[in-house]
Amino acid sequence: NFTVEDRDRSRGIYFVRYVNPKELGDGRSWFGRTFGKSNDADKKAKLYRVVVQTRGDNQVAILVQDSEGKPENTTTGNQLLTTLDRQLIK
Repeated sequence: NFTVEDRDRSRGIYFVRYVNPKELGDGRSWFGRTFGKSNDADKKAKLYRVVVQTRGDNQVAILVQDSEGKPENTTTGNQLLTTLDRQLIK
């Protein structure tokens, strides 16, 4: 659901493109989805920043920001954190 587009390791910032799976549903037929030129995922993908910060001894904070660096305190931001959490636990 997300792809790392770029990163700034020295600042702990990862620039990600995230597609919320709940927004992917469309009314196109199987033929239209298979052979159509437009990619629905590309249209609905949004850019975010995932910021990893050290907070004291053995503590790390992971923050999600919008593409401009403002806190992303929306449902989508929380879903992105949940997706990351699931990947880290594996």
